[in-house]
Amino acid sequence: MRYAVFLRAINLGKHNKMLMLELKTWLTEMGCCNIETYLQTGNIMLETTKPAEEFAIQLETTLLEKHYKDVSVFVRDQQQIQSLLETQPFKTPLETHQEYITLLRHPSAFVLPQSANGLEVVQRDPLTVFTRLEKHPDATAPNAWIERHTKTKATSRFWRVMAVFLQKF
Repeated sequence: MRYAVFLRAINLGKHNKMLMLELKTWLTEMGCCNIETYLQTGNIMLETTKPAEEFAIQLETTLLEKHYKDVSVFVRDQQQIQSLLETQPFKTPLETHQEYITLLRHPSAFVLPQSANGLEVVQRDPLTVFTRLEKHPDATAPNAWIERHTKTKATSRFWRVMAVFLQKF
């Protein structure tokens, strides 16, 4: 099965520095093939015979054994990626805002407020939240806010970066 894999909490400043070449080696040792990484973002495309959740748990365990702390793994299959590409959540981009996609580790039915502190929830489903955040010096990515409200781990990416990555899938 071909998957898009997203790692949370790597290469953030000095925290959990990870070389993509090392990651590719570990993934190969886990039985993955056709591995492609995208910059140093923790965005990966690969093939494996394992089911998505089993693979996510195995990779989290491997990374923990290699002394990477608090790394979460988010896996999406081809159908889910196609659905994300077709979504077109930001039909009218605003120059005054930054657009994000946040992937949830587990489905969440928790209700998110429509807006808070300059953050607007544009669209969501049980595994994905699209947000728009006003650009200003104190603005922070929506990840912590979304985790707090959905009660599940999440990883946020700039939509423009994610859209480029997803189109390569």
